[in-house]
Amino acid sequence: MLDYKAMNTIIEEAIENEKKKSFDLGIPWTYGDSTGTLIIEEYKNGAKKIYKKFGDELKLIKVEPGKEGVN
Repeated sequence: MLDYKAMNTIIEEAIENEKKKSFDLGIPWTYGDSTGTLIIEEYKNGAKKIYKKFGDELKLIKVEPGKEGVN
């Protein structure tokens, strides 16, 4: 059986392969002393994840589900 780290690597690679595109919108946002931009990851099934990026950190703020069975 695979160890925990190997299983995570396989899962991360599978998720990465399902991504259609990922792009930084360049839309600035500010909250208190924090500033950053918005990033969207779009998947082959139409799902989208929207993140706030500040520095090297990403914070998931919204998930839009895709269509099942569509690649």
